[in-house]
Amino acid sequence: MALRPRIRDLEHAATWLSGDQDIFGPGEPLEGVAGEIVTILTSDEEAEE
Repeated sequence: MALRPRIRDLEHAATWLSGDQDIFGPGEPLEGVAGEIVTILTSDEEAEE
């Protein structure tokens, strides 16, 4: 909650995590708060690899 995300940030992070590449483009990273949310949510996946 320290990121103070807006609903739009949460929606963008959820859409990006679902793999909908038509919206963001293949392999394009998210920036801003939405990107930070994705980083937090995927940090466990990266540690397992």
